[in-house]
Amino acid sequence: MSRTDLLAGLAGFQRERARAGAPVAVVVTCRDATAARVRFPTGSVAMRLAEFTDDQIANWVGTWNRVNLSYFDHHGVLPLDRAVLARHAALARRPLSLLLLALYDSTGNALHRLSAPLRESVLYERWLRRLADSADRADPAATGRPAAAASDPAVRTGRIEQALLAASVFAFSMFNRGGWHVPAELVAADRDQLVHWPAHYAPPLDPVRLGCVVPAEDAAGGAPPGRLAFTHPVLGEYLVARLVAEELAGLAEARMRELRAIRPSPPDDAFLYALLSFTPLSASEEVPRLLAERLRLLAPDVRDELRLVLAELLRETDRDGAQRHYADYRPVPASRAARDAAYSANLMLALVAVHGDAVPLRELFGTGAEQRWRRYAHLWKSQLPPEQWAALVHALDVRPGPEGLTVHPGRSAEAAVSGARAAAGAGPAPAGCPVLGGGPEAPPGAQTDLGLVAREAALLADHATQRLLHAVQPLVRVFGGDVTARRDGAPSDAHLLLTLAFGSGEADDPSLVAAYERAFGLAEALESDERLRFHVFLLRQLRGHTHRLGARLVPLVARHVRPIGVSRRARAAVRRLADEHNEHVAAIKDILAGRW
Repeated sequence: MSRTDLLAGLAGFQRERARAGAPVAVVVTCRDATAARVRFPTGSVAMRLAEFTDDQIANWVGTWNRVNLSYFDHHGVLPLDRAVLARHAALARRPLSLLLLALYDSTGNALHRLSAPLRESVLYERWLRRLADSADRADPAATGRPAAAASDPAVRTGRIEQALLAASVFAFSMFNRGGWHVPAELVAADRDQLVHWPAHYAPPLDPVRLGCVVPAEDAAGGAPPGRLAFTHPVLGEYLVARLVAEELAGLAEARMRELRAIRPSPPDDAFLYALLSFTPLSASEEVPRLLAERLRLLAPDVRDELRLVLAELLRETDRDGAQRHYADYRPVPASRAARDAAYSANLMLALVAVHGDAVPLRELFGTGAEQRWRRYAHLWKSQLPPEQWAALVHALDVRPGPEGLTVHPGRSAEAAVSGARAAAGAGPAPAGCPVLGGGPEAPPGAQTDLGLVAREAALLADHATQRLLHAVQPLVRVFGGDVTARRDGAPSDAHLLLTLAFGSGEADDPSLVAAYERAFGLAEALESDERLRFHVFLLRQLRGHTHRLGARLVPLVARHVRPIGVSRRARAAVRRLADEHNEHVAAIKDILAGRW
């Protein structure tokens, strides 16, 4: 999540080892959300693990029922029923959620009692609540579980809520520090700084007693001892989203009560500020998605009030009061400006999540909405670390419309990965997918994702950059994905093509021949139709330079310039391109043979 250039670095390592006579192959595994942010070197092979098929689910369920038969008999529950599981097919096709469904059903056949498909967040919630209750009951003396919890449902529910709050603070301990595990002593310190239990409360369940929290060396091999982690990252991400959703719902409900109060007061967002002023939630794509799913479960009137509260908090500029509360909680060093940037970005992400679709900036900021938005966006870019800024650019999609700018949720990881695969492979990338390129001011060897630049320009309301990107869009469409500056100091492929088209007068003859040599090599990576169009473009330029370059072109022409034939059944446009291609080939060879 913090190394978008990881694959490029590995490719460089492979080249070094190959030159040393010890070639290596590299396989990198990651989640979709991570793959969506990685730059794929040209020629990378990208594979996506498919979801379980019906037969694979049947095999899995058969194994589960066979292995757990004695448990079912002992507890008087039925084996996992595939017909019941079919109601939750979307979840059952993924390994983790299939396991959680099976575990959930193993107590009293809970799935049999559900008439509607489970949402992913609801599955996590019910499973974690059951896990917390079971862990609390397992050893009352060690967990501090009061005797009343056995007979009083309210006390038992309170214990579960305390346990999930403690687990959520642990999840934030990892999230705000940007890792998958965290030292146990920091978890305890964060809990003491953020949550102050009244003296008469029984101590909450320690997250370490939850079955989903384990020593980090068990969950992520190679982690140093003394650190804690979740058995799967998505559980921590869900708990982050859960705590944010609970706090947002509490703010909205408090505002609804305040509307009936004699002395209304502004919303108290001190705890929310402490949690959300270090890292944008978009640092993990799963958190905004799970947050949106949790917020959809709120009552319509609470959601409506929450939109108003979030808008008010976002427009607020004085954070001194919020800064004073929880002042001891500082998981990472951060300036006042950086914290305000992270917090305002998170408020915007929450606003998009609760809207579920477009957020009109004019409704949010009123007159001068675009200028106000531009100030926020530039604050985010100036204060957030580059990877967090890039993640935010992917999470917020700013679009113009008849009523002004609107903000939408960003593309899903699946769509982004599809685009990244296209950019990594042969042929042009679809419109809007990530494209690699060297910026006009970038030094040789620099890398710029033109897809990210376009999204960034939209987020910043940077109309000058948008006009520039619009000007180079035809080049991207014709050439496709790789317009990346070379690490050996050579100019980017995009720079090379623009030189052939417009800047050949300034290039010396050897540089021009080298540019053609490389351009013909680039054509080999394209699909047949695109390769033909690209060849016609190159031959059209080469024909104009043949008299100037003369004998220097003979080796290049021998390797790359030859007539082609197409089937009579080919499309008329392809036949016309082939005719033009062959016309240029004949003319170039005639010039080099001295007949012109």
